Amino acid sequence: MDNEGITERIILKDGREIVLIMSDGQDRVDAFNAGGDLIGGFEFRDEDEPNVNAYKLTHMDLERTRDYKRCGIGTAILKFFKKVTGAVIWCENPFDQTKRNGHEIIGEGVIFVQRMKELGLLNYEEENPNDQV
Repeated sequence: MDNEGITERIILKDGREIVLIMSDGQDRVDAFNAGGDLIGGFEFRDEDEPNVNAYKLTHMDLERTRDYKRCGIGTAILKFFKKVTGAVIWCENPFDQTKRNGHEIIGEGVIFVQRMKELGLLNYEEENPNDQV
């Protein structure tokens, strides 16, 4: 486990402890189990939007082990990222089939981003981050 960057310990819904580490460039958050093994992480891209601090969620990978599915890691990563950066987070709309640019949300990610949008943790692309100021 790389200890560079900002870290936070999280207790998951099932009682297990993980550590979140944000990269020094604030473009990635990785999750590690108590033994220091990488569970996975999310990548973000600074969008340089005028008047607002906005990042695009470009990659989600929490599928390195099935032992950590649906226990709150993705939600914890988004909350941690927002807390540290103060940013608006957005992603491709998983229901817009007209775009194919390598940042599509697929598989279980569709359900996840829909729920995160309902919780107010991220927005879809067509929702201009400038409207969030």
